[in-house]
Amino acid sequence: MLRFAMPESAARSVRAGAQVYFKLDGQERTGVVLRVAPELDAAAKLVLAEAAVEPAAAGQLALRAGLEVTVRLAR
Repeated sequence: MLRFAMPESAARSVRAGAQVYFKLDGQERTGVVLRVAPELDAAAKLVLAEAAVEPAAAGQLALRAGLEVTVRLAR
């Protein structure tokens, strides 16, 4: 599971089922948005979302709590 935050402006166009891309340990991986929070963090102006990702393949770094990645939304 990948949890990420995005600006309010981006969240307007993101729905469950949308594809996301992220880099982890220099390798691009993909995920599918499961849900987008219905509320906005008013102070940060961010919306939280969760995406399902495939388990790490042999030789890939496993996604785990505390890792920082950059998420790119499919257009």
